[in-house]
Amino acid sequence: MIPIKIDISQTADEFNLSKQEVDLLKRGLLNTLSNELLRQWGEQTKVLKKTREKYLNGLKIIRDGNRSGVELTGWLPNRVESGLSPFDMKAGFLRSSKAKQGKNGPYLTIPFRYAIPTAEATSSLFAGKLPQEVFSVAKKLPLGGRLVKTDIKGIVDNIPKTKAFLEDQEAISSKYEQYEGLTRGKEQHHGEYTTFRRVSLNSPEDSWIHSGIKARRLADKALNKMTPEIGTITDTVVQKFLKENM
Repeated sequence: MIPIKIDISQTADEFNLSKQEVDLLKRGLLNTLSNELLRQWGEQTKVLKKTREKYLNGLKIIRDGNRSGVELTGWLPNRVESGLSPFDMKAGFLRSSKAKQGKNGPYLTIPFRYAIPTAEATSSLFAGKLPQEVFSVAKKLPLGGRLVKTDIKGIVDNIPKTKAFLEDQEAISSKYEQYEGLTRGKEQHHGEYTTFRRVSLNSPEDSWIHSGIKARRLADKALNKMTPEIGTITDTVVQKFLKENM
């Protein structure tokens, strides 16, 4: 939590404020400053994409009597804030309550939902956008239909054979091969496209490595943005309080 502390002893002495008036002024100041910090912090989240909604939901104003502050809650928002080193997701997946037990140990089938190329795809529900070449083929599938290996081969074969393609054909082919098995949703108007990957004890060691999360340090940016304004905000609140109560 980022605590907000204020000292109004000089104002209290100058205007001979009672303890009750001091407490009332403090609460007003803390509420105003906390709300402003929350606003400034929220503004900084515009740099985020898929994680923005969850990050914003994790921002909370904490009030406790004459104390106040802004807190960032939740595992993912805090990892976005402070960063996370690369890690292996396999062990966590296999401990999931949704994992099933096979004859060779636990396994879990992971769905990856993709947005169409023209969608914003800012929600964490999406693994990303479909390449236009894949979508052009996938949208012609029957409801519930799946892309098969020959579909993927056809997509790759239709890519213009530029110098870049010829120099790195293996990497480009691999980019499209991940969409083999892509399934079109069974609802006519929902436009859902999903692939599935299975994780098990036999999965290659590096097959489920998360690349990590970059530390955004949005709290520091919000504080740096707000700090020059604290004096003006405080003066405005104090002047309004004195006008209404003195």
